[in-house]
Amino acid sequence: MTLAIFNYPTPNIARERADEFQKIPGAVAKRTGPLVAVIIQPPDADAAERVLSAVRYEANLIWNEKVPGNPGKQISSLFLNVVLLAGVVGLLGLMAGAGLGAFRVGLRKLGWKSADADAMTTLHLGDK
Repeated sequence: MTLAIFNYPTPNIARERADEFQKIPGAVAKRTGPLVAVIIQPPDADAAERVLSAVRYEANLIWNEKVPGNPGKQISSLFLNVVLLAGVVGLLGLMAGAGLGAFRVGLRKLGWKSADADAMTTLHLGDK
């Protein structure tokens, strides 16, 4: 005997397909959950029923999702994280500014002075 087991997404679809398999001449089909087991033209119908009775579907549900806590505590934690992030970004900005300033001062001390380093742009708006 050849046993074929089909796994469908839902038990309803499996129920519909099992009905269709039963319409095939000489086929023996059994549905359990979303599984449909089919034996086509078995030599002995009783042996086919014994094989099909061994096909079982057992669903196991594991719920490991974290349950949300107190909403007030979550909001205070969010506020604390926002303040912490703003502090870290501000500190990184200050460090980058100080680093750039030190780099430019170091270049001037080494004699690498650009032509427009001390130049200032003026608009001369009073002349118009």
